[in-house]
Amino acid sequence: MISVRYTQQLTHEMTHFGKDLTKLAMTSDGSHFIQNYIKTYYSLRIFILQLLINNVCELTVSKNGHNVICCCIEYYPPSLTTFILYELSCDIDKYVKHKFGYRVIIGMIAHFPPYLINDFIESILINIDCYCKDIFGHYIIQQIIEHTTDQSQYNYKIQIFMYLIDNCELLVDTPTICSVYVTAIQYANYQYK
Repeated sequence: MISVRYTQQLTHEMTHFGKDLTKLAMTSDGSHFIQNYIKTYYSLRIFILQLLINNVCELTVSKNGHNVICCCIEYYPPSLTTFILYELSCDIDKYVKHKFGYRVIIGMIAHFPPYLINDFIESILINIDCYCKDIFGHYIIQQIIEHTTDQSQYNYKIQIFMYLIDNCELLVDTPTICSVYVTAIQYANYQYK
């Protein structure tokens, strides 16, 4: 257990960075530093999260910053990180198709409970045609197939499967759709053995 005095010292160190935390998170060393704090000093979670609020969109498209957001999603309970979901909801298309943004969305699908993530997933599936063909978006569709396990999410899989059946002629020309199709077949084989 970390002493109160040590926690205060760590908080003082983090306060020193203050508004520069976002800039720090965008550097390689800074990103690793903040991720270490997230993983090690759970008592600082509220403080760290408060420094990230309103900076999620900027960090999500950053080469190093997105790792800080992913680390928060993985190590902190969803009740503390829902602000990430809400900040990214403003422009889902941008983040689904972004080379770093899609990783944050994959983390949310894997770690957030259905009652928090379902509306977000529904917003993604509105553009399933576009995302199945996208170099990064297809990974999110695959994640939806693999990680939506709640009964309330069963229709998402049906919607994806129906899309694949209706567009099977695209398998020849579109490698990303082919990847989604393979994931769907693997999931179906695993589920119904």
